[in-house]
Amino acid sequence: MPNGNLQAKTCRPIPTRPAHRAADGCEIRRQRTGREADKLVQSFQADAAREAGIFHHLITLPTYHETALGVDILSEGYFGDLGMLAYVRDIQRQEIRRDQASVKHQDLAGSNIGDDHKEYFSGDNALLASGEDNTMNQF
Repeated sequence: MPNGNLQAKTCRPIPTRPAHRAADGCEIRRQRTGREADKLVQSFQADAAREAGIFHHLITLPTYHETALGVDILSEGYFGDLGMLAYVRDIQRQEIRRDQASVKHQDLAGSNIGDDHKEYFSGDNALLASGEDNTMNQF
């Protein structure tokens, strides 16, 4: 279905009906139009890539907005009444349940590489980021 077929029609309640009911099936049209819009959005990436003859990179838009929303939601609890619990409850526990590598962020950030260099040059005197007391080891 082409994008141009989605047209809005002004719907007004009929005075003799309850105010929450729309006249002329407008509520049904809104639901149908919403489902049609969802289908268009769902296939947008594949359709746009096919029509443009390119492979699309899908991640920039959603990750930008997801990051902004996630930081906003986390900040409300983290800097509010929940403190660190907001992070543990809403992020860390989900990472653990999903078995995501990001829960071991020290490794992903390369702290083990830095530790290898420190040990090479300083031996037993090296001040390491990792080790048995590292919080990452609990995961």
